[in-house]
Amino acid sequence: MKNCTPQKHLVIVGGGFAGLNLAQHLINDKKFRITLIATNNYNYFPPLLYQVATSFLDPSSISAPFRKLFRRSRVHFRYAEVMSVDTDLHLLYLNNGLINYDFLVFAAGSKVNFYGNEHFLDHAVPMKTIDDALRMRNIMEKAVINTDPAERRKLLTTVIAGGGPTGVEVAGMLAEMRNTFCRGIILN
Repeated sequence: MKNCTPQKHLVIVGGGFAGLNLAQHLINDKKFRITLIATNNYNYFPPLLYQVATSFLDPSSISAPFRKLFRRSRVHFRYAEVMSVDTDLHLLYLNNGLINYDFLVFAAGSKVNFYGNEHFLDHAVPMKTIDDALRMRNIMEKAVINTDPAERRKLLTTVIAGGGPTGVEVAGMLAEMRNTFCRGIILN
């Protein structure tokens, strides 16, 4: 006799390391129907964002679309943002509709913390997303074509706040770029 236990709907909010790993871990568990919800339609490898920011890697080298990752699986992907949760009704209100769930896992990651100094955001380029990395890359590209020495110096002046792995790698790559690519740029 076939097992007639209905599948439980597991909804995972967030497609970073935690959300993706949970989905992949449960991908063959027939007890669950899995939906992964994310605000990007791709997963990416944050430790290499500095390589994208400094033009040593293309964004596609560190990212993969969820629909491609799950194309031959039972995991469904939904491109959406969670607006609110009704835990009594087991409903997620999304920016583009509703979704019900039996089990809900939030693996939404983190955000940049300026520790009460949100005004830094006016001048800072966080290194958290592919968009952040591309913003930094574009600032450097503007510097290369800028003919005003004062503006070029301003665009090429970088302060790195944080000496963790990303900060150290960004510092090293910027030094490499200066030594390799910026020899012809006069900063005076």
